[in-house]
Amino acid sequence: MLEAGAIQALLNQTRSLEGNTAIFRPGQIITGKADKLYPDGLAMIQVGSQKVTAKLETGLSVGQRYWFQVQPGNGNGKVYLKMLMPDNKRKPDEEGIAGLLLKLSIPSTRENIETARYFIKERLPLTKEVLVKAAELTKGDKAGEVLEILKFLLLRGITPTKDTLTALQIARNGHPLPSLIESLDNALEAYSEDSETILELKKVLKDLKESGRCGFNEENGTSKPGHINEERIKQFLTKLGLNYESRVSEVLNSSSGPAEPVEAVKPLLLKLLSGNPPQPLKDAAEQLVGKITGLQLLSQESGPVQQLVFQIPFSPSANGEITMQWSGKKQPDGSIDPDYCRVLFYLELKELNHTIVDLQIQNRILSVHVINENEELKQLALPLIGTLKARIAKIGYQLSAVSFVKPKEACVQHAAKQMGNYAHQNKYSRMDLRI
Repeated sequence: MLEAGAIQALLNQTRSLEGNTAIFRPGQIITGKADKLYPDGLAMIQVGSQKVTAKLETGLSVGQRYWFQVQPGNGNGKVYLKMLMPDNKRKPDEEGIAGLLLKLSIPSTRENIETARYFIKERLPLTKEVLVKAAELTKGDKAGEVLEILKFLLLRGITPTKDTLTALQIARNGHPLPSLIESLDNALEAYSEDSETILELKKVLKDLKESGRCGFNEENGTSKPGHINEERIKQFLTKLGLNYESRVSEVLNSSSGPAEPVEAVKPLLLKLLSGNPPQPLKDAAEQLVGKITGLQLLSQESGPVQQLVFQIPFSPSANGEITMQWSGKKQPDGSIDPDYCRVLFYLELKELNHTIVDLQIQNRILSVHVINENEELKQLALPLIGTLKARIAKIGYQLSAVSFVKPKEACVQHAAKQMGNYAHQNKYSRMDLRI
């Protein structure tokens, strides 16, 4: 399914967000080479591409690699390291990893060894506590998928928990958002008790479904397929609760007194789940909460760059939804700069199947790349380019080019996977239309 490919592409976008500068936290395990030795127990240690002067209590040999554990500092800005053991191999074998686990007083179980091996290979921030937690979460038949999600969380500075892991698994593998909303609606209708929370949830769900009809713009009883209403999108995302935590934070930090209560699906579902509802209702509520939380985790900030990920109902799509990823410079009001940004639309269209539209804006000059397997798409789109250019000009932008991109692997069954990896790998052949 395309949705899994879309979310996988987002999970793959990890390394670029971290930069090349290592951050040393107490308890963290690192491997490095002793580059130079200085008096008073100081040494120049090369960690990856970075060199750092550190204070050690044990003598080292120049040119030798070691495993170190970062120690608490005393506020003087120096890095303090404890040498755990020599690191004689760039790719530690099972015996070497078991020795490292022994130094950390962690049992050398199969799960612990494989988890540590993955952390070392991917150069993830490694501490005893994180390694133990990660090994616990990877137990089961989906260890590879779990490790990918843990990597995503750790590189964003998010503490891995069962809840954050489950949320991203639901976002990656779960049902489309409209289907989850419908399942919850059906579960609520089948539940005979009408508590205050249930009544509020039914009301908000009704409003949500109304706002979610943003795949069509109704005018005088008619509809225009594919026309997205911006105001309805905002209403839908607010009712869903994607910004719930940030609104709570604003209320807590506000000095202007209590704000209006947040009427959104997520806080009401959390309230419902705290009351231990019947199993069918609980299952539907947990799936939707997980979906919303997963989308929140995929949206993040990295310095001045902000990324927003959300899904909205979209009738022309075969699965009833569209996944959108916005990225760009964050403005003072919290919005993304509309003059310099990038928007990716992930679609599963009824006729064209797996499709990605990559829209890039530089100084209000817009280029569009359509990624699809269909050989005839370029010819089908040619008559529409003039209309597209005119409509884009009406909103103050200039269309410079439309490119039709064909994934390198033409095999249909691999299309979704290839689409999902597009943003990470950029492997394709291209047909261009210059405006």
